[in-house]
Amino acid sequence: MRIAIIGPRDLVNKVLSVGKEFHDLEMTPFGYSIETEAPTIVERNQHLFDGILFTGPIPYYLCTSKINRLIVWDYIPYRSTGLIMSILGVLKRFPEYIKREFSISVDTLAESEVTEIISEVQVPIKHVYTKEFSPHTNANQDFCSFHEEMYKKNKVDVCITCLKSTYKILKKKGIPAFAVVPSVHTIRGTLQKIIFEMKSNKMELLRTVVGIIALDELPSTPVKRHKDLMRIYNVLLEYANKKDLLVFPRMESSFILIETYGQLMMDTDSFTHNPLREQIFTSTGLDIRIGYGVGPNASLAEDYAMKAIEFAKREGKKRCYIFDGTTVIGLRDEEGIGSFEVESGDKNMTILSERTGLSISNLSRVMKALKMLDGYFSATDLASVLRISPKTARRIIAKIIKVGLIQEVRTRSNIGAGRPAKIYTYKSRGAGKE
Repeated sequence: MRIAIIGPRDLVNKVLSVGKEFHDLEMTPFGYSIETEAPTIVERNQHLFDGILFTGPIPYYLCTSKINRLIVWDYIPYRSTGLIMSILGVLKRFPEYIKREFSISVDTLAESEVTEIISEVQVPIKHVYTKEFSPHTNANQDFCSFHEEMYKKNKVDVCITCLKSTYKILKKKGIPAFAVVPSVHTIRGTLQKIIFEMKSNKMELLRTVVGIIALDELPSTPVKRHKDLMRIYNVLLEYANKKDLLVFPRMESSFILIETYGQLMMDTDSFTHNPLREQIFTSTGLDIRIGYGVGPNASLAEDYAMKAIEFAKREGKKRCYIFDGTTVIGLRDEEGIGSFEVESGDKNMTILSERTGLSISNLSRVMKALKMLDGYFSATDLASVLRISPKTARRIIAKIIKVGLIQEVRTRSNIGAGRPAKIYTYKSRGAGKE
């Protein structure tokens, strides 16, 4: 498995050291001076790897807001052990603080988390000031301003930061700063997690995809039909040659394209658009329908592709759909979510759909996104996974809270201007019982 490690050079080297324990893991380091370099690194290199591991959450969120994820991404979280190690570093450098109270400023982490950790280690800290990280902000600039202001106003004695670039700037200014560094245990656990995700993702990406390309409407005369089909076939051949795909005629009025699920997701940018259909229409002026089937073999995938074509005809839309035997996925719709139908006739989904006022298609997609988030999240996080606006995400969350599927747990202050962000957790059990 090939993985890119992205972060400050010292943290990248620490991850590389821990990663030597995993003999089937091929790691490539990408060290940077400042976290804003991360999106450029990812954009240029993610196609070369099975996964990307960021050494912290900030470069991870910078990239999710700017780049489409084509492979597995994950980041090393800042656990309590990292903060405890930093506090121990403070006491080692300033032993007088063991006997007298002192105040600290901490960035990235939530205030509730910091105060809980401090109460457990029983360190004589008088006041704690926090600046929690919020995605899509200039974390380095805001964190530096926050710590510098706290120190110059004599509100704190020591500044603790999770951002390496902030640590370097504070040190240059003579401000007593300490960096939160993830422990070996946390790094090892994150590596184990991303290896499992990469293996699962690789198996999924290698599944066979059969695409059936058919004319939207057949011409009235055989001659016209033959000419139109040949024009489409020529475009298909050109497209297949460039992408190294297999294409051939199917019956009298359609064609088959064979590729892998990974190729399809990459070519369509995670199915946000379909360049093949666009190219055929641009080159020939002909409207077509495309149905993609995903399966363990070409025969079953072709059957699923036919069902995807039938779904497109039933909907009466000139669009493309994927069917994998359970769900039908379509390109993003006007509401910004994308069609997504459950084919299993799940009664619970029907009930939830009625209670939330969301269609089964959109509810299914949201449910899958909630499982992917796997923990605490904001409306911005959900919006990033679904590729919708935060405003639409907040509207969806408000509807789902009513059925007990999502619970608001706290709020966090945004960096800079803006209202505090609400933090939620997904509760899969008990949904729909109220």
